[in-house]
Amino acid sequence: MNTLIIAKRVIKQLQGDRRFLVLSIIAPLIIILLLVAAGKQLSDIQNWKQVNKPSMRLAAGVLMIVLGWLLILIANGTINFG
Repeated sequence: MNTLIIAKRVIKQLQGDRRFLVLSIIAPLIIILLLVAAGKQLSDIQNWKQVNKPSMRLAAGVLMIVLGWLLILIANGTINFG
């Protein structure tokens, strides 16, 4: 029940914020498109992904922790975007 209330508050705060959509969904697609358009081979991108997998997992974990704290602060009303 509390999770639903928190989710509703966060969605209300982010409603209409197009920057969140661009940064989280569209930007990675554009970066991949630009890499391929610049002549990078798919095998080069896959090799880079394999070599940097531990770093990407660490970055994703830290990002999830930061987003969790951000959600808690938004739900408490400590941070207000409106």
